[in-house]
Amino acid sequence: MKTHRFIGNFNLKPGDLRIGDPKLFNQIRNVLKLKIGEKITLSDGSMNEGTAEIKEFGRDFVKVEVGEINININEPSRHIVRFLINSLESLG
Repeated sequence: MKTHRFIGNFNLKPGDLRIGDPKLFNQIRNVLKLKIGEKITLSDGSMNEGTAEIKEFGRDFVKVEVGEINININEPSRHIVRFLINSLESLG
């Protein structure tokens, strides 16, 4: 079974968690069409992750129940920073 993994600014701890980020909410509910009872993996971007079960959809949020939190030892030790530079044409 496929598990969807979401990386965000989550306060990961066991128990209920309300996710109100509009883009993440849209991805879970409207794009992937996940249902109540399905499981997802949440990562806080600091090597912590936990499996969460979808409990409720509100008008603009999804409520999940986070289980055990683990440290993801598969995260790379190097951090990559990307810069996007826009070139401007000379006005002359």
